[in-house]
Formats: sequence, C-alpha cells, structure tokens
Amino acid sequence: FWLRIDPKALLAGKLYEPHRHEETHLYTISGSIDITLDTQPPKTVKPHDELVVGGNQLHEATVGNDGWEYIAAWDEEEAQKYEH
Repeated sequence: FWLRIDPKALLAGKLYEPHRHEETHLYTISGSIDITLDTQPPKTVKPHDELVVGGNQLHEATVGNDGWEYIAAWDEEEAQKYEH
C-alpha cells in the first residue's frame, strides 16, 4: 500500500459535484468543507478533523467561507490521477 501526501488549498465556495473515486484519507489543516457521503446528512469538516471517503463512495462537497487546506492520502494508482 503506497500513500501520497499532497497538501492542497482550495478557495471558498468551490463546489464538488457528486462523484466517486478510490478510497481517500483527508486531514484538514485549516478552513472547512461541508461534505455529504452517500445519503448521510452533510458534515462540516474542520481543522484537525480526519475523514475517510470510502472507495467508490458517492460524495459531494462545498468549501467553507475561509477556504480549505488539507492533506490527502491515496494509493499509488489514484495518486497518479492528481499529479500535475
């Protein structure tokens, strides 16, 4: 199992439409994001919160008013999709 750690910062209000991908572990550094996993009620993820989005789990999210800075960990195959 290979993990890629990739810090990202997103602007306030960015919307992620419903989508699926491989399992992803997210750790919030600053700001927040409101995320809906499957049909669960929306959850606000804040600094120092860790969230796991399950493999192929339907989810959508909106970045909070102060933006969102986070670290994400994926397996090697998924990480390659995000390399620039």
